[in-house]
Amino acid sequence: MYNIFLFSNSTDPKSIKVLEENIPDLYTKNIAYIETGNSGYGYDVGFTPHSQEFVESKFANFEIIDIDSNEFASGSLTKVISLQEKLLKFDILLLSGGLPGYLKYWLDRYDFGPLLKKFLSQNGIYIGSSASSMVMASSFKCAQVELDDEMEIGASNFQGFGFVEGEIWPHYQDEHEDTLAKFEKENDLKITRLRDGEGIYLTY
Repeated sequence: MYNIFLFSNSTDPKSIKVLEENIPDLYTKNIAYIETGNSGYGYDVGFTPHSQEFVESKFANFEIIDIDSNEFASGSLTKVISLQEKLLKFDILLLSGGLPGYLKYWLDRYDFGPLLKKFLSQNGIYIGSSASSMVMASSFKCAQVELDDEMEIGASNFQGFGFVEGEIWPHYQDEHEDTLAKFEKENDLKITRLRDGEGIYLTY
């Protein structure tokens, strides 16, 4: 059974169908929605991402967690342990899209890589969407590609968690190809293109 789902867009009807077909009793699961990637855009003010709407409308047991909030932001050892213990109690971790560099910065502050491996080894389920899929690859240097005014400025660490070889490019469209292919060649990268409705599914 798959327990890692890396989507271009987790709320696309095709993505939701994949989850429903592969996760028994999906909507009875206890889910943590981590919205930190969206916070990089400032979406925590007056904006509800589609993935949050999906969680709130479908799941009976959920909690919205923002690890760059005042509750956790100091990154003290006590707060790191507190957050890790909290996340391990959930059945599903669903992470929002947004800015991958910003998201990875905060996940690293809470030592999320080892935590995620422990979570997955205990039959936990990870659902990534856009940026939170990108950070699961070996790297995400393609976040620097300037297309549709979506280039991430200021990120310095593009090292991913390494569950997928190469890199992931979400929301792929045909008009992206020339720019992506050039970036891929110049940086000696393998980039997996994902259109909305597509994903990568893994068992850990």
